[in-house]
Amino acid sequence: MDAHVVGIDRCHSGWLTCRYEIHTRQVNFRIVPSFDEVLRFYETAKFIAIDIPIGLWNDGQHRCCDVEARRLLAPHRSSCVFPAPCRSLLDIQNYTDACEISRERFGGGISKQSYAIYPKVAEVDRLISPKLQERVFEVHPELCFWGINHRRALLNSKRTRKGYEDRRLLLNEVLGIQFPDSLNWRSIFPDGPVNANRDDVLDAAVAAHTAYRAFLGKAERLPQQPAIDERGLRMEMLY
Repeated sequence: MDAHVVGIDRCHSGWLTCRYEIHTRQVNFRIVPSFDEVLRFYETAKFIAIDIPIGLWNDGQHRCCDVEARRLLAPHRSSCVFPAPCRSLLDIQNYTDACEISRERFGGGISKQSYAIYPKVAEVDRLISPKLQERVFEVHPELCFWGINHRRALLNSKRTRKGYEDRRLLLNEVLGIQFPDSLNWRSIFPDGPVNANRDDVLDAAVAAHTAYRAFLGKAERLPQQPAIDERGLRMEMLY
């Protein structure tokens, strides 16, 4: 089997994966329902880069990697980096309760956008381990695009047509393939429509590029000296 790496972004129906073949420079997109199935389906992948927090505090601290990413992406894209949740809040089943408990314990509430990713964070947190983290690591797509855009944050949101085109052209250059334009992005999926968004495709693809950089030994780490959580997980983003 050809050597390959994988980039992953969450989507409505599970996880959108982008498999990048290292020698042929081909990509294949697939939706996998659960993170457990992702690990089994891509058990031979050299590296897997995923857009989800890995390594969490229990006491309301801010992760240094989140703070540093927002600083690098300011002022245009810093709001794209949501604070990682406290592990102790992940299993709370509704937003109102989670927000109230967060205020009581840590002195601040939770945005609805942040709370919306809690189930996905919990899904990964249940399975990730320091051993698995040797080949499965966290990325943030906007930080990855910052890196391949000569360390400059992109001005336009990825959800706009201009933002999509900016990112598509960068991906075409670094991956050596041709992604379809914003009007034809669904052509990536030969089997027909999928329950994912146009920008999910971009995020999975740039994650795959970072996984490829890790394979080449060129991926960089934020911060360079990451903190370690109570389960021994490094709290870092690669780009």
